Amino acid sequence: MRRSAWARRVVLAGRIPEAAGLTDDRDLALDVRGALARPPPRQRATLVLRFYCDLSVDQAAQVLGCSAGTVKSQTAKGLGALRRMLGPAGAWPQGRRLCR
Repeated sequence: MRRSAWARRVVLAGRIPEAAGLTDDRDLALDVRGALARPPPRQRATLVLRFYCDLSVDQAAQVLGCSAGTVKSQTAKGLGALRRMLGPAGAWPQGRRLCR
């Protein structure tokens, strides 16, 4: 099997934790909820369906009555908006989780 150019360029360093952090961060959860209320309804719906309800792209498209491409683009735009509102990933506390 031949590797793609991407697989040859990307090296994953470090270890991904097996479990979420042990403590809840209520302030962080409130920040995320507040940020999630700001994107347009379609972006918010795709984010909730994809990441909170854990639906696939096709399942979310069926629920919303749109194409899989629309779900993908709205999800990408919604994630971008959340990242801008919440700041850089390095600013997030390590080992914290949003809810139980």
